Amino acid sequence: MRRLFAALAIGAAAFGIASAVQASIPDASGIVHACYTDNNLPGYPPGALRAIDTAKINGVCGQNEAPVDLATPQFVTSTINQTSFKIRASGTIPGPNFIQGNFFCGTGYIATDFGAAATDNTFGSNIQLTVNSLYNEGEVIAGVPSTFGHLYFHISTTLTVSIEGTCVDARVFGLPGPVLPIATAMSQASVSLKRAA
Repeated sequence: MRRLFAALAIGAAAFGIASAVQASIPDASGIVHACYTDNNLPGYPPGALRAIDTAKINGVCGQNEAPVDLATPQFVTSTINQTSFKIRASGTIPGPNFIQGNFFCGTGYIATDFGAAATDNTFGSNIQLTVNSLYNEGEVIAGVPSTFGHLYFHISTTLTVSIEGTCVDARVFGLPGPVLPIATAMSQASVSLKRAA
């Protein structure tokens, strides 16, 4: 009988250890809460980091520690695969001229990777085209990439030019992704060429 109680006690202790290991790190929001040492105490180099479970009673930083939160990759459950697609436009433009290309990728996609080239793909034509700047509108204005992108370039003579950009699933950037099938997103997307103001 004593052996049975001893075995149950050992089993319960082992279960308790296993339960204690199952912590909420990261928490439900995907954040790892941690503490780092902010002093020069022996044995505790500055910046030493340890994760804590804030749901537990001892999940707080110590006297010589400061709190820090670390983001972790977000896993999104979706019926839509993370993907991307290209959008492009072309046209013959009288030169010399400054040209603006505008890209819109549709809800849940980020506009990125813009380029321009002479469509005859010859060296002589392409040296007549100079890209001045390209950027994602949201990233420049607010620091968060958006569905809009812009490309500015100069042509020194009349050219047939093609511009293209890539629309990337916003989840790649940690943002909410598409809610519509890719074919619908592609039909929402647009790209245009116009003379820069």
